[in-house]
Amino acid sequence: MTWTGKTKHPTYLFHYTDVASAEAIAAEGYFEVGPGSNFGFGLYATDLDPDEGSPEEIRAVCFEGDAPTAVLDGVLVLLGNHPSHPFVEVDRRVFQLPARLGQVIPLQRILVATGRRLEDHWTSIPWE
Repeated sequence: MTWTGKTKHPTYLFHYTDVASAEAIAAEGYFEVGPGSNFGFGLYATDLDPDEGSPEEIRAVCFEGDAPTAVLDGVLVLLGNHPSHPFVEVDRRVFQLPARLGQVIPLQRILVATGRRLEDHWTSIPWE
């Protein structure tokens, strides 16, 4: 299957990161686009639910197998189907909200919750 870059509309997407970064992004209410850009600059997320994927699977899907364990302990839960923030599927289970390097993406319309991995499960905190 080839990836066409068509806009997809999954209900929820998950941006994995470390717990401190997830909480800071939620507290600030925006995401600043950094230099990491496998498929261009933007906000990356996956439809791989924390309760569905093991740390190894999350590492493989989101970080091409190369990520420290700490970045697998926090997550932002995002609306994947909001019309003002059209995510595009750029690879298998990988979605991107295209943006420019350094652009600040407001999350007020799409941030649903933050989450953290505990010993054997995830816990989430709704975002207000």
